[in-house]
Amino acid sequence: MLVHYIKTFYSMVFVSLFLMGCVGTGTRNFSSIQRVVDDSSATAVIVLRDTGFGGLAALMDINLNGLTIATLGNQEMTAHLVEPGNHVIQAAFTGIGGLGLNKPISNFEIEEGDKKYFLVQLPSNGSVFGLPDYTVTLLEATRGGLLGR
Repeated sequence: MLVHYIKTFYSMVFVSLFLMGCVGTGTRNFSSIQRVVDDSSATAVIVLRDTGFGGLAALMDINLNGLTIATLGNQEMTAHLVEPGNHVIQAAFTGIGGLGLNKPISNFEIEEGDKKYFLVQLPSNGSVFGLPDYTVTLLEATRGGLLGR
């Protein structure tokens, strides 16, 4: 009987740790970032991660100018205020989930009061030796194209 409780406890701990590993610092609730998106004086970068089934088990760092601004789980988004000017954004899976995957980089310029929207995806590019071949993409999008998903 005691062995059964111990096994159940360890199973629950394992599942809890796995599920917590899938939750990032972003939000799935648009209203959390809507103030920044709607503020015409705010200069910001908005990123949505939509990597689908292939990217469920790992978190993804969003780096701006070499600094991590968010760690996103699938279907999470973030808004980050920036200064006008030239910037570099990069998306990269964290931990072993990112082994063998590319880390796309995008250079962009933003003006005072503008917003830049980016969509991170993980489409399959066919298969290699019968296994799916994934490539991380970081695409600049429009507000409607990103937030209307």
